[in-house]
Amino acid sequence: MSGIKNSPRAERKKRALMRKGGLLIAIAAVAAILGLMIWLMIHIINKGSESGDSEITLKTFPVGSSQSSSAAESSSKKEDSSKAQEVLSAPKLDKNNVIAENGAVTLKWDAVKGAEGYTIYRTNDGKTEKFQVKGDQTSYEDKAVEAGKTYTYSVTADAAHTESKASDEIQVKTPAAVKYKTLYFVPKGTAFYNDNLTVYKTTLEDCYFTGAPDEKNKGYIRMDAEFTTKLVKSNSKGLEAQKNTKTLATGNIGQEGGTIFGSSACGPAAAAVLVQAEKGEVWNKDELITFTEKNKLSDQGSMTGSIGEGGMSAPMVIKLIEMYSKGRYTAKNSYNSKIEPSKQLVDLIDNGQRCILSVRYAWGIVHHPYSIIHFVTIAGYQKASDGKTYFYYCDTAHGNDIMGLKKVEASELDKSVLSVEGEPICMITLD
Repeated sequence: MSGIKNSPRAERKKRALMRKGGLLIAIAAVAAILGLMIWLMIHIINKGSESGDSEITLKTFPVGSSQSSSAAESSSKKEDSSKAQEVLSAPKLDKNNVIAENGAVTLKWDAVKGAEGYTIYRTNDGKTEKFQVKGDQTSYEDKAVEAGKTYTYSVTADAAHTESKASDEIQVKTPAAVKYKTLYFVPKGTAFYNDNLTVYKTTLEDCYFTGAPDEKNKGYIRMDAEFTTKLVKSNSKGLEAQKNTKTLATGNIGQEGGTIFGSSACGPAAAAVLVQAEKGEVWNKDELITFTEKNKLSDQGSMTGSIGEGGMSAPMVIKLIEMYSKGRYTAKNSYNSKIEPSKQLVDLIDNGQRCILSVRYAWGIVHHPYSIIHFVTIAGYQKASDGKTYFYYCDTAHGNDIMGLKKVEASELDKSVLSVEGEPICMITLD
């Protein structure tokens, strides 16, 4: 009945039940919230895994900074993007300073702003290889080349995120392998033969010749004599091959004698020897002398005058070579005053080059006390057992006798060269 009130005991029981129900509802609500949080965390982790972000890194910023972690990452990506878009200029290969020597090619190029290194591309026979240099190095020596081959090179500038366009290509032909000759000691009285094996002339003094065993005439050695070659029997008495030498094929005439004396014809004759030995072309010495006179290339007097009146300076010999060859050959004075002449000569011979050298010379002797300025042609050098270096040169006084190479010790040769006065010291080479 509605009007009847519950007893105090019943009221207490009712309130207890209500409190218990509220607690259960509260517990259920907390459990639901916890479950929702766990689901959200799992969902976030799964999303991160799908995007490849398996790790979250928190970044801190200085006090007062308005940047957030996402803003910092965005800035970093923009910086990387700008680096990737940075454009490096293509390097410029210095074509005038490409050095192709026996066994190596040296390249040089202009530095490129922003470059952290360079890549050199080399192509030969359809195969391309690349080599890299780091930092600000702007040259490269390629030692892995073969003699007598043609290589194509280009260079790119490199940075961490980019590479420049390639430079203009340059083709480099390496010189043929140097073919050295054997140096022979030839004693006085040794007979030289023509190709038909008849006697040509005999030596009137001990001397040296460059040569090699003849392929056609067995038992003979073909010597580089005068402006041609002559044969010597390999079993000639006293004939001996010299050890520890590097000698190049060189005819022994440096000057034609006869009616021309003194220094008058040594320039043209030495030029003829140089061209023949270096280029294989024979120049007639009489025509050279006539050409020299006609073009007034003798700047020290008449070529056909008396003793002491004839002669040419180094610049005139260079001019003679270029004019007589009509520009096909160019000559230059390779002398370097900062290096001893003997050391320069060793380097030239090691690279297969000959030269015309100015010395103080008289009667076949370098550094003679009564000498005049003369040109000699260096054939090679020898590292002797006494520890000294000896050079072999073309005698510049030739008459009707067959004459070989002379021998001079390095320090004496240096004295002779350095005592040249009144005209440039010369070490004329062909390009």
